[in-house]
Amino acid sequence: MSSVMVLHQHTNNFGDDVAGSALVLGLLELPQVERVDVHYIWHRGGGGLPVDDERVRHHKLDLLAGRADDRPLLAILTALSVLSPRLLRGAIRQLIRDARTADLVFVAPAGSNIGIYKDWTYLLSLAVLVRAGIRPVFCQNTIAKSGSRPFDLVAREVLRRSTVHVRETRSYDYVRSLGVSCELGVDTALMAHPPARRATSLRPHLTVVPTRLGTWHRDHRDFDDDQFLSHVLPQGIASFARDAGLDVHVLAHLYGPEREDDALTLVRDGLIAAGCTVEIVQPRDYVDYWQDLADAQVVVSMRYHGLILSGAALTPCVALSYENKMREAAAYLGVSDLLIDVEAARPAQIDALLRAATAPDSPAGTALSTSVPRLREVAHGPLAHVPRPLA
Repeated sequence: MSSVMVLHQHTNNFGDDVAGSALVLGLLELPQVERVDVHYIWHRGGGGLPVDDERVRHHKLDLLAGRADDRPLLAILTALSVLSPRLLRGAIRQLIRDARTADLVFVAPAGSNIGIYKDWTYLLSLAVLVRAGIRPVFCQNTIAKSGSRPFDLVAREVLRRSTVHVRETRSYDYVRSLGVSCELGVDTALMAHPPARRATSLRPHLTVVPTRLGTWHRDHRDFDDDQFLSHVLPQGIASFARDAGLDVHVLAHLYGPEREDDALTLVRDGLIAAGCTVEIVQPRDYVDYWQDLADAQVVVSMRYHGLILSGAALTPCVALSYENKMREAAAYLGVSDLLIDVEAARPAQIDALLRAATAPDSPAGTALSTSVPRLREVAHGPLAHVPRPLA
């Protein structure tokens, strides 16, 4: 029987919750898996994956909580691990012990922590583990150059001592350029089966998934969130929603200390001013989040997993792209025609894409019905690394 560790699971984000839960549930479906230990990162004030199974244990080390003042300590610990493991502090020793106890260590599916987000907490803790002789499996992550030479040098050494699965061609090409072999997959959330669309007694609705892009994405620091959320996005949705007789759900993507209530309110108020019937939806968990996307007639998403999960539920989605990963996801889902760069998006373009997505002759439904079953198989690829029991 096998014990599996899932390292660096994010929380406070329904998209990350789906991807992480899909991995954990996929592991639990394997007869040889006896236990899964999930270790969280950036978990300040956040919950854990809502996987109710006695075989799953959840761990929140203070050292991985994401406090900025822990990064110098992690750097020192990484250096000490090169000199002597005996010099390491208790928290890192515990992480190493847990990893050595496991038969396999997965790095949880996530965005570009190794890349544009330049997450030293994430990277240095991995560096300590690989220095201790542990070979983790990256589970369909985004990986890229960070713009920091020291960071990229450490990342290269970590990747060389890991088994790497990525979810985009650009990540694949970058990792290969480092002289590291890797496998190209898709987003791990596609392993999971979506909730069924609920009864038609529900009022038909359009769902919009907004975000304050300028507050968290390095490449969009100058993005005018207030203008986009209060004017551009509502004006792009309102005319279509009124013509189609659809209510609008403004769906929260983040929760806990990362909540974006002001962003949701700006979109809601803009839509009300434009004559729409609007509701802000704060899901209890990722199941509620995904259910709203599955029930929608059409989705407009500023978030990556809003696109992924809508597609998995066969709901057409107009994607307002902020990064390459959204463009590649739209491509493998077969709905690139419904994507536009968020910086270039104007109300008339959003309106036109909504009408194209819901037209009787729209190819989106056929494209998703064809692509999603195949992508679900591809998403399971990293599970092949779980040791099988001896015959």
